[in-house]
Amino acid sequence: MKPDHGKSAHEEHGAPGNGTSQPIPGRDKGIHGDIESMAEDMYRRLLVSIPLTLLILPYSMLVRELTGIELPVPFWLNPNVFMLLLATPVVFYGGWMFYVDAMHAIKNRIPNLAVLVTISVLSAYVFSVGATFFFKAETFYEAATVLMVFILGGHWLDLRARGSASSAIRALLELSPSMAKVIRDGKEMEISTAEVKVGDTVVVRPGDKIPVDGIVIEGESSVNEAMVTGESVPVHKISGSEVIGATINQTGSFKFKATKVGADTALAQIVQLVAAAQASKPPAQVLADRAAIWLTVQL
Repeated sequence: MKPDHGKSAHEEHGAPGNGTSQPIPGRDKGIHGDIESMAEDMYRRLLVSIPLTLLILPYSMLVRELTGIELPVPFWLNPNVFMLLLATPVVFYGGWMFYVDAMHAIKNRIPNLAVLVTISVLSAYVFSVGATFFFKAETFYEAATVLMVFILGGHWLDLRARGSASSAIRALLELSPSMAKVIRDGKEMEISTAEVKVGDTVVVRPGDKIPVDGIVIEGESSVNEAMVTGESVPVHKISGSEVIGATINQTGSFKFKATKVGADTALAQIVQLVAAAQASKPPAQVLADRAAIWLTVQL
């Protein structure tokens, strides 16, 4: 429905296959920031569209027939002209992004729900303008604006949900430490976690976060894995035990051999699953897009 507004801005730290850490998808703000800004923009459009739509409704044919009340029009305007003035910002400011999306969809010959929204709203609006100035007929300004408000509201809720998922991804990424202590050439040094290679010997002391996945080769300790596995009881680690990146070492010190780094770690896999779930369409939306293609072709 919505065009792709961006991808992760993150760059690779090493060539594939050389054993260096690969970037974790979503590490930078990237698409998460875009989703939040899109939600804010949609909310602003709603704030404009809802009050104007509520002002239009009392003057619509349906409400007049149901209530039998004829409200006076401000400034002695013609009721249709008054509704036109109110509906125009809703139709064009509220729905502009849908029209742009619809133009791209038509250009690429892939009709979607934006095309149906555009046809529905603009046809009601254009017909109403014609009925206001050129011929006698009932106007449908309220239909165009109410439809636009419902569409905007649905997209705003969708973007809010996606933004919550994005916040969850960022919270997961913050679990991973930025630095790691490794032994190279017989010396202990502190390097960026992104520079850790498969096979490196990593040193972990009490209170440290484990930077990458690996297997303990020396020492023993208890590790709090609750942030990854949900297990509240610390797990005792001895030589040969597997450790998970982003978990917290508690009591002792140990060394482990790095077996999975970067995008291959358990934390990165969790992030990828959450990101994939966020990007995927629910079955109802897939069905709606298929229906949109069929209806657009029929039109």
